[in-house]
Amino acid sequence: MIAELPNGQPDTIHADSPVQGQITNDREFVISIRKRYEAIRLWAYPERVSLKMIEEVKREWT
Repeated sequence: MIAELPNGQPDTIHADSPVQGQITNDREFVISIRKRYEAIRLWAYPERVSLKMIEEVKREWT
């Protein structure tokens, strides 16, 4: 999760794993996570396409 905080506070990251969570506002870590998020987001389908695909699969399974 990327939290964009108000009043000039630094952005903060919360990262989970099966054994623990980590919260940091270390600038380099935040930038790294934001770049990864954007790379993944570029591969994602638009919301309307995803919803259509979900509905199609739902019809197949019901």
